[in-house]
Amino acid sequence: MTELHQRAQILKQHLSGLPHSKIDFASSLIKQLERKGQLSEKQWFWVDKLADMAQGIPDFTQPEPEKITVGALTGLIAMFNKAAEKLKYPAIALQLPDGNEVRLSRAGKESKNSGYVYVKVPASVGYAGKVDPDGQYFPKDVKEPLKTELATLLKKMSRHPAETAAEYGKLTGRCCFCSLPLTDPKSTAVGYGKVCAHRYGLPWGGKNSSCN
Repeated sequence: MTELHQRAQILKQHLSGLPHSKIDFASSLIKQLERKGQLSEKQWFWVDKLADMAQGIPDFTQPEPEKITVGALTGLIAMFNKAAEKLKYPAIALQLPDGNEVRLSRAGKESKNSGYVYVKVPASVGYAGKVDPDGQYFPKDVKEPLKTELATLLKKMSRHPAETAAEYGKLTGRCCFCSLPLTDPKSTAVGYGKVCAHRYGLPWGGKNSSCN
């Protein structure tokens, strides 16, 4: 099952959490998916948006109120869990709109927060919070606009990991997973290497390539 189909299942399970005016529309999307097996790009957009709304997750294109946690980052957690099968300390580097780097790292088995993903912005606030194994993000002493920017970036990586990883690689010339330069033409074209793609459970566009 793809992540989009998982989002549709979440929406179906939480229909009652929607405003009454949205339930009929959401139900029609679910019925069409079950009947035809596919939706248009615009319809998938609404499935994603309504699934968040049904769970009470705020729209991160808007500034979020204080003390609200970011949920549904299950895709991000799944990537780290996959990587942890081979790597002791998996980590991911991302980039904010202002060019500052964000570092994501998974707590080791010996940590009291085993399975959590730590979020850091080394150039400014340092430690910026953690994502628990259920996909909830708990920011720590992070003010606007950085708070919203981090929430948006984490959500994007969770929902669209291949696209987000590729953007980082093409901007920096380095693989966001292992930080090695992308010198192989095929890895450069994809935006990350084949070995890391396999470790983190992502698609890769060619053969016989790696992050080097």
